Amino acid sequence: MDAPGDLSARCGRELGAGNLVHQVAFRGQQDAEDGGVQLPAVMPAARVYSTRTSAGVRGFTLIEIMIALAIVGILSAIAVPSYFSYIQRANRADAKATLMDATQFMQRFYSLHNSYRTQRDGRTQVALPTSLQRSPKNGAPLYDISVESDDNSYTLRAVPRKKTDPCGTLTLNSVGVRGNDTRAVTGTERLSAENCWR
Repeated sequence: MDAPGDLSARCGRELGAGNLVHQVAFRGQQDAEDGGVQLPAVMPAARVYSTRTSAGVRGFTLIEIMIALAIVGILSAIAVPSYFSYIQRANRADAKATLMDATQFMQRFYSLHNSYRTQRDGRTQVALPTSLQRSPKNGAPLYDISVESDDNSYTLRAVPRKKTDPCGTLTLNSVGVRGNDTRAVTGTERLSAENCWR
């Protein structure tokens, strides 16, 4: 039989440090003989939770981080090369458009001077306008456009400043033959003229 003064001590033992859930209960019952408070049973009456639980703060596991890194690696392996290939095709399309403009200039030059090489005086060599000597026309140049000609024919060239383009140098001559020269390409991939001009 516990005296009333022992109630706090007993509750203190029940609520000892380190317990996450404590059962505290008491039932007062007057003892007809001595008037004390009996605690014949401990019943679940209240639950006390610690503020520092193991589930309170949760981070990423090593497996979750490795899975995330694997997904990022796969996406990078697919997306990055596709992006650079798209940029190269866009730059190449601009260079081809500049070559077509240069072709029109050469045809006009021939109609005026009856030659692809010099003017009628026989001394002034043909020269592309400044706007047709580079591609793109605005911004940093990515291709240098040049022409080699004689009296009856010419060949236009678009030489990339970066040697990683798998098409290399694009060529277009006076009879409309489209080609490319990949001898200066530093990469392992080299594309045919058909693939580069389509």
